Amino acid sequence: MLVQAIAPKLNFLPSQSRSARSVTVSSQNTRQIISELTSAGNLLCDQGSPDEALECFLKAMSFLNSCRTVGDKRVAICHYNTARAYAMLDKNEEALEHYRKALDESPRLVQAHNNIGMLLNQSGRFDEAGEHFKKAIKIDGLFAPAYYGLGVALQSMGDNVNAAFAYQKALTFNPELYPAWINLGLVCHSIENYEVAINCYKEAIGISDTDAEAFYNLGLAYMGAGDLKQAASAFSDALKIRPDHESAQDAVRETMYFLLEKQS
Repeated sequence: MLVQAIAPKLNFLPSQSRSARSVTVSSQNTRQIISELTSAGNLLCDQGSPDEALECFLKAMSFLNSCRTVGDKRVAICHYNTARAYAMLDKNEEALEHYRKALDESPRLVQAHNNIGMLLNQSGRFDEAGEHFKKAIKIDGLFAPAYYGLGVALQSMGDNVNAAFAYQKALTFNPELYPAWINLGLVCHSIENYEVAINCYKEAIGISDTDAEAFYNLGLAYMGAGDLKQAASAFSDALKIRPDHESAQDAVRETMYFLLEKQS
């Protein structure tokens, strides 16, 4: 009787095991599909094909919803990637929606806070943007992009002092952050601290010397500092990059006129 009682269990166990294996294989297949769709979407984003990338991310989300578990970090990542694709398509409201869903799943996702702030800056919602940058900084005090974004928000609201501090913090953690040097130069110029503005523009040009506007701004700072010869040189450099830069053309003529007057 004992053998007969055990026998059905032995017959049942192999069958149950096959079922368990099929569930595991199915789960593994789904995870693989999600991973491949996510990788494909990221590659398409990098290649400048956000429409196709979005399709991949939405498909990944569909698969993920069929097998997600509580606290599944992949959900936050999937919403984040979907938001990124929407942002590339200039569909900012959809992007904001998915970034916020990513934060619902993972409140400490610093990149999501930062990217929300960037989108809010673009739409002129600087107060709201600043709050998200501050949250990002609270999560990761070394995250340079959040300090830069906060600087943009503050500068846009006319708070140049705190904007300058934010840009300086950004540059402390990432000295190669080109736009932070440019914006810090603009802030310093606006308060007539021309020497610091000149240094900021020079730092920016040292990172990338292909932006005519940087040379033009450098020329203006030299003019403010009273160094007309260096100003003329900077304006000329701007025109080498962009010969049709009308403001630089006018500035070169003006500085050359003043230089000739001084010599006469």
